[in-house]
Amino acid sequence: MKIPLVDLKSQYHSIKSKIDEAVQEVLENGVFLGGDVIDEFEGELERYYGIRHCIGVANGFDALYIVLKKLGIGDGDEVITTAYSWIATANAISQTGAKPVFVDIAEDFNIDCSQIESRITKNTKAILPVHIYGQACDMDEIMKIGLYHELAVIEDSAQAHGSTHGDKKLGTIGKAGILSFYPTKQMGAYGDAGCILTDDGELAGKCREFANHGTINRFNFSDEGINSRMDTLQAAILKVKLKHLDDWIQRRNEIAGHYFEELSDVKGVRPPVVTGRGQHSYYYFPIFSERRDALKQHMYENGVEVGNNYSFILPKTGPYHDGNEYPVAADYASKVITLPVYPELTKEQIQYVCDVINRFGQ
Repeated sequence: MKIPLVDLKSQYHSIKSKIDEAVQEVLENGVFLGGDVIDEFEGELERYYGIRHCIGVANGFDALYIVLKKLGIGDGDEVITTAYSWIATANAISQTGAKPVFVDIAEDFNIDCSQIESRITKNTKAILPVHIYGQACDMDEIMKIGLYHELAVIEDSAQAHGSTHGDKKLGTIGKAGILSFYPTKQMGAYGDAGCILTDDGELAGKCREFANHGTINRFNFSDEGINSRMDTLQAAILKVKLKHLDDWIQRRNEIAGHYFEELSDVKGVRPPVVTGRGQHSYYYFPIFSERRDALKQHMYENGVEVGNNYSFILPKTGPYHDGNEYPVAADYASKVITLPVYPELTKEQIQYVCDVINRFGQ
């Protein structure tokens, strides 16, 4: 049996008629940037997230960069973030001229809040938590720290579509949040797309202008801007997918539950820690093994594609070496692989994944 880590074809075929209809309507209308479809999608996302403003942009990286810029973060500033994330998180900070300052992670993969205050300096302007794999950071503690030190909190919710902290959706708790609609995400576009979420009307206006060449109106421009607009085809596709997101998240949780049940007692394999702070949306399902590389090879030999998303940590990568040690993040990077958890997996496929892992542990 062959099981991919992500199967975008299966998802497309499950909603094919609606997707085809939405795309065809855009093609016939001939409006490929802006227009009613963008406005409608942003409005629907605002209602889903319970937030006042949604600004569609070209991708998740741009969403982060735009928010940081429009909060006035730049040369000489510092932004505290996690050591365990994709490099886009650090890149967005450094592209503003600011310095990413890294913090080790807790057992749930997310930033260790007990270490944040020790990294704050007079140059610190913001905290940027990343909700890894769809599980909430400890936002109560992060917001408390941010409030006390007068720091903006920006949520990187790129992997956390529909996830919650208590009764609040991730991306709506801090000053602003961002989503990535990269195709593999819980709600992915058929290309690149992203958005900014905020209740701050002034920040929303600045972000929208900056994302569109600094345009205030057709012949009036603010100081600067970039070209980062969500195209209409992606918005039309995402409008269709938004209606299915809650069902897809429920199915991801069902699959994760099966993995927990089947894998909790497998020798040499350990499931992830789940905090219970809110609804998890399981972008992927991570497992630990001291023999990670051997397990990965075993899975591939048996037709199961697995992920190895973070075999590195940011402060040991490229331009971000800082000379500090991050023992938990480094340990996780050496032991974790991720299993497929997309909603279209069949019972037979889920069981096969578990059976392959069980054989490894024998």
